[in-house]
Amino acid sequence: MVKRIKSKNEIYFQCESCNLCFEKEIIAKQCEDFCKKYKSCNLELIKNAIKIK
Repeated sequence: MVKRIKSKNEIYFQCESCNLCFEKEIIAKQCEDFCKKYKSCNLELIKNAIKIK
C-alpha cells in the first residue's frame, strides 16, 4: 500500500517496499508493484523519484 506523506503543504507518495517518494500516486503504485514482484527497482520508474526535505 502506497504511503502518503505531507511536507510543506504538499502531498507525496512513497513506495513502502523501497521507500522512494514520488509526486504522483500512480507511479508510486507501479513502483511498489514492481518491487514486490521482482524484489528490485525499475530504472524507468525511479528516475521519477524525488527527494523530500
